[in-house]
Amino acid sequence: MRMARCASKESAWRLRRALIAVAFAVAAIGALANVASAGVSRSRDARATSGGTATFALPLAGAANYIFPMMSGAYSDPQNVQWFTYLFFRPLYMIGAGSSVTLDTALSLAYPPVYSNGDRTVTIRMKNYKWSTGAAVTARDVEFWENLVKANKETWFSYVPGYYPDNIASVKVLNATTIQFNLTKAYNTTWFTDNELSQITPLPQQVMDKTCATCKVGTDDLTTKGAVAVYKFISKQAQDEGTYTTNALWKAIDGPWRLTTFDPTTGHAVYKFNTSYSGPVAKNHITTFIEDTFTSSTAEYDEIRSNGLDYGYIPLTDATQSSSLTNYTSEPWDDMIVTYFVLNMNNPKVGAIFRQTYIRQVIQELIDQKGIIKAFYDGYGKVLCGPVPVAPSNPWVSSYEKSCPYGYNPQKAVKALKAHGWTVEPGGVSYCSKPSLCGSGISQGEKLEFTFLYATGRTAFDASLAVVKSDAEKAGIDYELKSATFGAVLGAIAPCGPGSVAPTASCNTEIADWGAGWGYQPDFYPTGELLFSTGAGSNYENYSNATANRLIAATLEPNTSQKSLDVYQHYMVSQIPVEWQPEALRQLSEIAKNLHGATPQSVEGDIFPENWSFST
Repeated sequence: MRMARCASKESAWRLRRALIAVAFAVAAIGALANVASAGVSRSRDARATSGGTATFALPLAGAANYIFPMMSGAYSDPQNVQWFTYLFFRPLYMIGAGSSVTLDTALSLAYPPVYSNGDRTVTIRMKNYKWSTGAAVTARDVEFWENLVKANKETWFSYVPGYYPDNIASVKVLNATTIQFNLTKAYNTTWFTDNELSQITPLPQQVMDKTCATCKVGTDDLTTKGAVAVYKFISKQAQDEGTYTTNALWKAIDGPWRLTTFDPTTGHAVYKFNTSYSGPVAKNHITTFIEDTFTSSTAEYDEIRSNGLDYGYIPLTDATQSSSLTNYTSEPWDDMIVTYFVLNMNNPKVGAIFRQTYIRQVIQELIDQKGIIKAFYDGYGKVLCGPVPVAPSNPWVSSYEKSCPYGYNPQKAVKALKAHGWTVEPGGVSYCSKPSLCGSGISQGEKLEFTFLYATGRTAFDASLAVVKSDAEKAGIDYELKSATFGAVLGAIAPCGPGSVAPTASCNTEIADWGAGWGYQPDFYPTGELLFSTGAGSNYENYSNATANRLIAATLEPNTSQKSLDVYQHYMVSQIPVEWQPEALRQLSEIAKNLHGATPQSVEGDIFPENWSFST
């Protein structure tokens, strides 16, 4: 997931994966930027013909700011992934395009992988997809991605030491349409397809394999030094947002949409259908697609009420008014996401407190998820108590996770603190009076007071954190709430300190909530290697636990069953590596009645406007 693949649960990302992602908020409450569509008519009558233009209200605040699919965690949010790069560059394997989390063979660029040699060899055969240049999407384009990611893995948001690409022993291009991966060991083939191969995005080697704008395309990627130089060049180009519609690197695409207008400040974008697209499309599909942004949910709602959007959302606080929108159909949009805030276990001041499992359990027991869902999400949400999403319906969540053993219970929280040597001061600040019981690294008199950084701008989310603060005070835990922009919070939560991918990075953040969670994309099978393995790039809480590492690894073994996933879930439910928050609805979509093909909405938060068409 990107964090992005990590969407804010109030406006959505997310997150997912970035944060992910991204990273995944209920769109109805998101703070967005209202920008008129420059040079494009918004008249509904002008679109009531075959083809035509459809306008989509972006569900997250902020503009897309990175177009290259191989991105760092700083960019891995839905604005850049699901609602931007996916429109140009399609992943090797697309999963969850409809209402189920399964491999979409029609949208994938390759046929299903074939496992052999005791599941240690994977053979992939490409379909007949073409780049917009007319060249075929080949096995060499897959190898190009592989070479770049292997040489630059520590800058890639999905990297986890020991996993992809580390678990690829060798790669061999057998012919133009076939590539073979030899693995370091055998794995659960479902996991390897859904979580490892799904991370691969073929790139146009015949366009991108160079180290400067005036350099000729060569084979630089075939050496580590060359692959580093190629990535450095492309990454720098991707940061030049003003050239997204003109740079030749971004014109060689295999996705269904090409970018024709882009405003880096607001994220307002206009796309034209890529007539060279090789994948399936709807009959009489739209030919122009617009992503619009808004300064507030109220501004977006006003546009919906004036029939100015084809695909938008309604604030959940106004959900009962959906019947008055006679030109729209209301469609709840749920997705595979877990929502949480993080406690920085490597923080030099309070990390020792957060490393205590009982402390994390206490903090969890002070979060009234049911109350938040009722008060701020109009009932559109589920209580989340573990690492596997409870909605939409899926075969992976365990009965133990659903039982929520560390659900809201202030009395139990207070009792646990006292049993561990804390003098509890309800309404004040509790302090450690018996260090021998408080835990390793905690000194006499240390207080349960923490700085709580959060992404502001969404009314309901902001209000819900005020309730979280108030409930924590029942056990004498004091949160000093500090607001910042979504981007600033994402920048503050990068892994840091001992055991992380950035051991020398600043670790000053104590608690952080970007209003987003983690979307299981591209790690679709809900194991925890990207989130909770020691040193994982998306392990923003810096959680490190040998038992968790072992149980995660067990879910990846060949021929593993639901039982191994249940054992992992059971342990993590009790560990509470992050503080779970309500799994709210991504958004209550409002879709124009004359727009077809927009449903079922993807459980992974993706959009496929090439499937949309208007009634004539």
